[in-house]
Amino acid sequence: MASRKSVFDIIERDEKFSVLLNLLNETGFGRALRHEERSFTFFAPTDGAFYQFFQYNDDASLNNGRKITIASILSQHLIPGVALFSEDLRQKSLLTSMAGTRLSVRLDNYRIFVNGAQIVTAGMAATNGVVFAVDKVLLTD
Repeated sequence: MASRKSVFDIIERDEKFSVLLNLLNETGFGRALRHEERSFTFFAPTDGAFYQFFQYNDDASLNNGRKITIASILSQHLIPGVALFSEDLRQKSLLTSMAGTRLSVRLDNYRIFVNGAQIVTAGMAATNGVVFAVDKVLLTD
């Protein structure tokens, strides 16, 4: 049976995304993930991924223009216009994020990595896309 939840609904209802949920709401980014007429692939960092990220990126480095910084980081996790599942990712080597950055896709045995972050939960189908849980915050140079 097809999911009746949007990408945002899936994130909102999963306890491993509480930090992400707060950041989506804080930046207003969550509204975009509710749109039913758009498709998305979202690489959603788990709470552990954010704890690790914030441990190495102190508040001072994010304090100036924090909403812009966090929103730009979140936009690197979003592939607009397409709902990609694991099999689709296995056929790709590069993706372009909403931020316009290139994300590398790498296979290691049966594991899939996006910019070095491992997909830890297979694609969760939503009415407007797919959500993958990842173990790191995606950063680009």
